[in-house]
Amino acid sequence: MANFEQPTSPRYLSFLKLLGLVVGCLAKFVTGSLFVFNVYADDLKTTFNFTQKEVELQSSLLNLGLGAGFLPGLLYDSLGPTWTSGAGLVVSVSAYLLLWSTTKYTAFYGRNSWLIAICFFVCGIGSVFTYMVALNTNIINFHSKHRGLIVGVLNSFFAVSPSVFSVIYYKVLTGKNRFGDFMLLFAVSFAIVDVLCIIFLRIFTSQEITENVLTIDSTKDESKYLKSSEKYEASYKSIKPVLKTNGSTGIEEHSFNQNDKQDESENSSESGVNLLVNNHNGEQLSIKQLLCNANFHLFTWMFVLAASVGLTLVNNVTVIAKSLHLNQYNGSLVLVVPITTAVLSIFIGVISDLFKEKIPRMSILVFACACFVFSQAIILIFGQLYVLLIIGTFLCGLGISALWTLCPAVMSELFSLENLGRNWGIAILLAAVVGLIIQLVFGTIYDAHVVEGTLDCYGMKCINGGIALALTAAVLSVSLGAAFVIKNRRNSSYVQM
Repeated sequence: MANFEQPTSPRYLSFLKLLGLVVGCLAKFVTGSLFVFNVYADDLKTTFNFTQKEVELQSSLLNLGLGAGFLPGLLYDSLGPTWTSGAGLVVSVSAYLLLWSTTKYTAFYGRNSWLIAICFFVCGIGSVFTYMVALNTNIINFHSKHRGLIVGVLNSFFAVSPSVFSVIYYKVLTGKNRFGDFMLLFAVSFAIVDVLCIIFLRIFTSQEITENVLTIDSTKDESKYLKSSEKYEASYKSIKPVLKTNGSTGIEEHSFNQNDKQDESENSSESGVNLLVNNHNGEQLSIKQLLCNANFHLFTWMFVLAASVGLTLVNNVTVIAKSLHLNQYNGSLVLVVPITTAVLSIFIGVISDLFKEKIPRMSILVFACACFVFSQAIILIFGQLYVLLIIGTFLCGLGISALWTLCPAVMSELFSLENLGRNWGIAILLAAVVGLIIQLVFGTIYDAHVVEGTLDCYGMKCINGGIALALTAAVLSVSLGAAFVIKNRRNSSYVQM
């Protein structure tokens, strides 16, 4: 990790960390604007005379750009927050200014929707630079015992952003060119927060970060070393540590003497999933090891499928409402998920910190995936009833709250903080790709039922196929999450024997 800094005064250090958290919250608030697409989707469609499939393409590429976090994540891991923020400043501002300019040439871009799609894709990429800086820097700077709270606070600003921008769009921007004005507002917003990130966001060393570094001198017998600041403290008095690689998981294992085994057994009284998380803290895996790691795949694909379901509903809630003749409630529907996520993210983060030993974060995540299942099932069966559409949307917001609050925390605990940008970037990249597929299928099925000469489709037949696909993805995410929990409980029982 690049550019660690350590002020001498503890109070000054705490002040700088809190200041970084405030700036991170502002940055997350602005990057949350990505999920306000459903608010201006209708104006985008009418302004450029797009089909629903073309609108879904714009939305999907916007989120696919956000999913390209693998590359900004690598940049962050290598160069730190300052350079990453600078890259975000250039990319985001340029892309949103380009989108603003498209409204001056509507006929041309109406015939070439792929050009606007590329602009949205670049907007997504620019946003993920800012996203990575805000999230990763604050995860690293604060102790892991507060990680759920920190990510929850950041996620609440990320979540409340669409509702605030929705109010601005509906109440403040009243001109004929609302879409263009909105894109200009985003350009100015990203310029401001990225400059703040460049100035104020730094990575500060801490005792926890230092203790998580494992150094073994292959030429000397060391009397002791520290593997993890939280759960492992092994003393090596008579033998040199022997390091080997577990071929099935890519996880490093260490030989211990009898006293070490006894100490480990005493520390292993907690639940299986928590044992796994704590034992992996500080573990660095190469790309090859990561891609051969069963836990990484179970966890990541659980997140990918669940996140794709949430993304599809959030981006299409107004389309669903219009198909069901409920578009008069659009102003309320678009606020359900942002408000739910903003309120519940901090609560879920705090609960996961306080009761981590009794209620593993992974168990909460499996429950979150189940919320997506119930959400899609309710909309598929009872969506024509406004109250039940609200309930289905609320359950989706509950799932999103837990998913985006706890998954970054679990990723940092399962695998190394040093590679958080890379690992989390891979996860959101895959989520964006799967989300793209689901949304394109949704748009294709919708357009297949549109009457020739019109742009809109009405009736459950328009959305049944897309919602059914999302429901299938949600069921698969629950299955993968449950498989992760069962697998690692069995492994932990074996360790404790």
